[in-house]
Amino acid sequence: GATATTTLAYSMTVGTSLFEPAATNVYAADGTSIVVDGNSTTAMARGNTANNALNYAAGASYAGIATTPIVAASDTELSAGAALLNNQNNIGNVTATAQTATYSITLDDGTATTEGVTYGAALNSSVNLVNNSTAAAAYGNSAVNTLAMGTFGSGVPSSGLSSLQSNSGAVAAIATSVGYNLTITGASSGTAVRNTGNVVTAQAVGNSSVNTISGN
Repeated sequence: GATATTTLAYSMTVGTSLFEPAATNVYAADGTSIVVDGNSTTAMARGNTANNALNYAAGASYAGIATTPIVAASDTELSAGAALLNNQNNIGNVTATAQTATYSITLDDGTATTEGVTYGAALNSSVNLVNNSTAAAAYGNSAVNTLAMGTFGSGVPSSGLSSLQSNSGAVAAIATSVGYNLTITGASSGTAVRNTGNVVTAQAVGNSSVNTISGN
């Protein structure tokens, strides 16, 4: 079991900035494709985590192997031909914080004023700030338990899977000060601009257990 406080804080900045100074190119982006796509910021904190797997096969026969799985009254003992027991106890606080995550694109014409010249931020360009994510996830206890049995002879196999989880600590997930910023300052012509599909999630779970028994 976990007895100490678990805290994770994570921050990240991703982006690009193009500035058009006076007496240089007319547009900050001219015939340009700018993409900030598919980036992720994730903070994950867990008190206890387990990934248990039992693969059991008899080459000739399961004869003589107990056919009735038995779980003791305390839930901490399990009897079977093939037995998988998971027991987790978390008593500490668990906190995951994703903070100050910023994804940005900035195009600036530089406020140039040369006579006879038209300055701008973007011309015939594509600007995409898409499909980025920020996530905070906290778990008191998490487990994946898998029991697989195969028989190549005779007999009926016995199997048992038990997963016991107890959580008394505070579990918190926080996503804060997150920004997906696309800024264009100045004239824009023939340019496609997209700021979409960006997400922020926060998930706190006391106990999570995924249990699977299979046979062939």
